[in-house]
Amino acid sequence: MRGKKQFLLLVIFIIITPFFHDKINAIKTDSFGVSLNWTYTTDDFIASSPVIIDISKDNNLEILIGSTDDYLYCLDNSGSIVWSFQTLGDVRSTPAIWDINNDDVVEVIFGSDDNTVYCLDINGNEIWTFETNGHVFTSPTIADIDLDGDFEIIFGSTDRKLYCLSEEGSLIWTHPVGDFIYSSPAVANLNSDYYLEIVFGSEDNKLYCLNYLGQELWTYDTLRDIRSSPAIADLDKNGELEIIFGSENNKVLCLDANGKKIWSYKTND
Repeated sequence: MRGKKQFLLLVIFIIITPFFHDKINAIKTDSFGVSLNWTYTTDDFIASSPVIIDISKDNNLEILIGSTDDYLYCLDNSGSIVWSFQTLGDVRSTPAIWDINNDDVVEVIFGSDDNTVYCLDINGNEIWTFETNGHVFTSPTIADIDLDGDFEIIFGSTDRKLYCLSEEGSLIWTHPVGDFIYSSPAVANLNSDYYLEIVFGSEDNKLYCLNYLGQELWTYDTLRDIRSSPAIADLDKNGELEIIFGSENNKVLCLDANGKKIWSYKTND
């Protein structure tokens, strides 16, 4: 009688988990449970989210993450430091990784509490900076919003402005709002007009929709602060996009592309 062969499928994930303390944890999960793979300790707490990418195209993933010790860190997949870049303020912004100048090499773009947005090369060297008049908590959004073949960099600041920069870090436009911006902008073609629209929230209680020139198309007032970053998708697959975001009015809201409420869900806090 032939013996039965048993096969075991082993699934392993590496989860990078920042917390509001000074450690970056890599947690390994498999079919037997969860175990700590490695940690990397910074000199202050971590509010930035990790970005995982093969930044140098060497078939090995790197982890990029900011800390309130004023540094942006690049770690290898074993948790060893590759490079770090020091700013003059807390780095709460999650970095955006993109080839903004189409040279087949990505750049690293992020904000700091020193009021500055930084653009670095893959080795952590500064390419350019842009200074605002407030902290930059938001994560930059990179998109070709006017479809001219060049990428724009969009982010908010606590100086009550949304900024749009060129790929070289030059100012294209700003849009003023009534309070701080902690919400990272989302972009999508909401009205089928060829160009992309920009959607973001502010602590003035409003969700804003701008066109590619920075002109206001509509706002939606939740009566409470909006720190949530919006998500945009065709939820019901009817060919029209919806906008989903949260507010400090304890609600998750869904709007149509014209800023009209479709539904809301009230949480407990």
